[in-house]
Amino acid sequence: MTFKERYPGLDDDFIECHHKIPYSRLKEHEERSMKPSDFLILCPNCHAMIHRLPDPGDLDTLREILKEGKNRNS
Repeated sequence: MTFKERYPGLDDDFIECHHKIPYSRLKEHEERSMKPSDFLILCPNCHAMIHRLPDPGDLDTLREILKEGKNRNS
């Protein structure tokens, strides 16, 4: 599936920004300064799937899962 085919007329050049440490893990009233290294830039599908990992900041595990899926479909 491509977003351009699924949603014709809408821009298909987009990404999503993912917090490596979810806000849900902050303590009540805890504040945190953000820097670029606190974020991952992901496509919408990868962004949804990384939230299913035990550590939603673990990009290496997500990459391994993607490689495994590609190898199964080859």
